[in-house]
Amino acid sequence: MERDGRWPEAEKLYYAAWKEDPTQLHFLYKISTQYWDVDPGLFQQEEKLQKTIFSRYTYLTAYMKTDKSQKYLYNYRPFLEAVCEDAFFRNADEVTMLAPDGKKTKLAVSDLRALVAQLPQIPEDERLRREKMQEHIKKAREKEKELRKSGAKLDTLALSKEEKEKARKMLKDADLE
Repeated sequence: MERDGRWPEAEKLYYAAWKEDPTQLHFLYKISTQYWDVDPGLFQQEEKLQKTIFSRYTYLTAYMKTDKSQKYLYNYRPFLEAVCEDAFFRNADEVTMLAPDGKKTKLAVSDLRALVAQLPQIPEDERLRREKMQEHIKKAREKEKELRKSGAKLDTLALSKEEKEKARKMLKDADLE
């Protein structure tokens, strides 16, 4: 189902299978991976945000009850911290979660903060790598905007074929083309 584009149906089946046997964390993980790519616009997409909160919170709380390594769980931290921060600025004590079966539940922000506190910190080298990557992305977007404002066409620039393709992709990714 998932491969032929019927993710909503597959998601419901994964969730039902996990509910039937909560030791089968791979079902929750599979759901969680569908909500991994978090863009800044997510907080304007209420349903997707609620599903993302549900998938991550449910997976992490179940995972942390096992004796499995928690070494890489730091990857979940930035998103959950952003949810807590967003709730703080909205003066909200709860966030809404949406399960694959369509049921909405409320999650106390204090419970979410407690989960975040249990997650490992992002290692310094990883934090620096992420900051550097964000810096490069920001610079590339600024250059793209300058090119667009100047009216320069990619085809008229003295770029190699690979550089032109890369620039086109960057412009498309930044919704500038």
